[in-house]
Amino acid sequence: LKNLPAIDIVASGLHDSVGLYKRPRPEQMAACEWWMDIFGIADLKDRNFLQLSSGEQRLVLLARAFVKDPELLILD
Repeated sequence: LKNLPAIDIVASGLHDSVGLYKRPRPEQMAACEWWMDIFGIADLKDRNFLQLSSGEQRLVLLARAFVKDPELLILD
């Protein structure tokens, strides 16, 4: 992972990639922010992912998994 803000990690889930290769549309960014709010991490959106605690990183990655509204999500 690069030194990306948490919001960009969540947004990378829109394209199933690590990192952002094109900027998400405004409505996609709104969805990212919505999921971060649902997981109670909206205040972390501008923080560097690598500087978050492991628990905060897990919540960011959960928001990333949900941002595409999957029909089924298998968590291990």
